[in-house]
Amino acid sequence: MNFIKDFYLNYVSLNLSDYSGFGIDLQINKILFFVSIILCIASFVISSYERNLSLLLRKLCRSGSFSADNAKTLSELGISDNKAIKSIITKRSGISKKLIVCIDTDAIYSPETEEHSKDGKKESLKNIVSPIDTSRFYINAEEKLAAENYYKTKNSSVSKTVIYCAIILVFYVVTALLMPSILSVLDSLVSN
Repeated sequence: MNFIKDFYLNYVSLNLSDYSGFGIDLQINKILFFVSIILCIASFVISSYERNLSLLLRKLCRSGSFSADNAKTLSELGISDNKAIKSIITKRSGISKKLIVCIDTDAIYSPETEEHSKDGKKESLKNIVSPIDTSRFYINAEEKLAAENYYKTKNSSVSKTVIYCAIILVFYVVTALLMPSILSVLDSLVSN
């Protein structure tokens, strides 16, 4: 426990105001620490998104859903309980918007320009969501190859994400350990 306290006092709480050449009151290692944590969290979020979108695309491809006639509901695909997939479908942006077609499009999205009046106030209908369970989904026949490539190449595993986060944290620790030396050299250069 003493090691963690010493590491924090000597490296994490490093302040540029301790060096006379820099006239700045900035705790640079705390900024690096929070950037490292944010990068780790972002990598888990992106990995989860890619895994769930890959699952949806794989299920649609394996069920042969390449036209409106062969479109499937989430329950037919066996993923009706997956809230992350429902979120991907509801937000419909980026690659999911390009690859996945919803037959009941107006059930999830109403036109952005359409408005209705409620108690004299105009409200946009673009965010009104209805049950996704009744909507049917398929992959455009022209996008079949792109969908297959996506779920084959975007195979994000938890172990890859953990390794990525470990590399980020090791980079942070090495940077934090070297930062006092780097700042001392820079301080002597700036002071002279």
